[in-house]
Amino acid sequence: RIQSPVWLFNETNTDALLNNLDASWSGALPATLFVHPARKQKKFINKELSYQELQMEFSQFQKSIIGY
Repeated sequence: RIQSPVWLFNETNTDALLNNLDASWSGALPATLFVHPARKQKKFINKELSYQELQMEFSQFQKSIIGY
């Protein structure tokens, strides 16, 4: 079970939002963004994910932060 905060961005300037999240993002949805603010790391995924894929991607993101 993923127990991380989920954020909703309510930005009126979509260009600023896209560039701040991931410059390669076209704005297409669905999109997922994992962020570790303390380490200034992020992983952006611009496609639909099944629950299992979401868990796998999140697990890989956590491992990349820990260094395994």
